Amino acid sequence: QVSSRRDGLSPVDLQLGLKGLRRNVAMSTQSTLAAKLIADRQPFGVSLPSRVANVLGLQHVPLPLDEPVELKLALYIESRYRFERSREEAMHCLLRALGEPRALQSFARRA
Repeated sequence: QVSSRRDGLSPVDLQLGLKGLRRNVAMSTQSTLAAKLIADRQPFGVSLPSRVANVLGLQHVPLPLDEPVELKLALYIESRYRFERSREEAMHCLLRALGEPRALQSFARRA
């Protein structure tokens, strides 16, 4: 398997799982060239995008799925400054969390 993912299930594995199927992955790599070297020397099949197989000159067949594999993404971008606090506000939050704001506030003012 050629995948940029370091761990976890790939979209192909998720689609197969929905159909009650699974594949045995003997090795996973992020490098298509490493996959080609291994495929040339071992009797393994390689799962990778067909456009990459074409570039590498590999014979390929489509996966046994009725529909193409889709990967829906939901992107959420948070402003990095939203949760930043001033040093004084952060110190007050720490003192409140410690439960003794009166006794420690004088210490915070000196800091």
